[in-house]
Amino acid sequence: MKKDQDSAKTSSIFPATDPHPFVNNWGPETRHDKQPSTARNAFSLEYPLYRQQLIGQLPKQFDQSQIPVEIDAETGTASYHADDIVKYGLHQIICFIENGDIPARYQALHIAEWLINHLSEWRKHIFAWPSEKPQPFYKLSAPRVSAKTHGLALSLLLRVAYIENDAWYEETIKKIVRLFFLPVEE
Repeated sequence: MKKDQDSAKTSSIFPATDPHPFVNNWGPETRHDKQPSTARNAFSLEYPLYRQQLIGQLPKQFDQSQIPVEIDAETGTASYHADDIVKYGLHQIICFIENGDIPARYQALHIAEWLINHLSEWRKHIFAWPSEKPQPFYKLSAPRVSAKTHGLALSLLLRVAYIENDAWYEETIKKIVRLFFLPVEE
């Protein structure tokens, strides 16, 4: 009887006709401190406009944890760039949403967790993933933050919060959205 009750808790909450049968069907009991997400499917889980641009820009090198890295040709040292990491995570979540690719789902979750764990306070009450890569064309020196990177991170984290039904991701979303209220000059 106990086994039947447990399986009932973890069954899908969506009817068979749901357009996203692989989405949000894991119960909130996977972590003891897990709270349900407030993210609702008021947005498209797909990312059709960015899909084609994303494929050509995917990273080619990864560390031992399968996090995208850039290897310096001269020194051989690996460096992490949030822009590349977010693109890869977003690509993985798209693969899961479109094809039900379970390994891609777990990779997207891994990327989202990496992003959360590497978020830093860039300025007082402003959290970001500062890049150590300068942008000479735009006359930007390092460390700098990128609205594009943070926008893509918001997209990834919102989708992961919805899919996992976990408010933990939303805490990071609330932190990084503050960046968008800064003047461009800053």
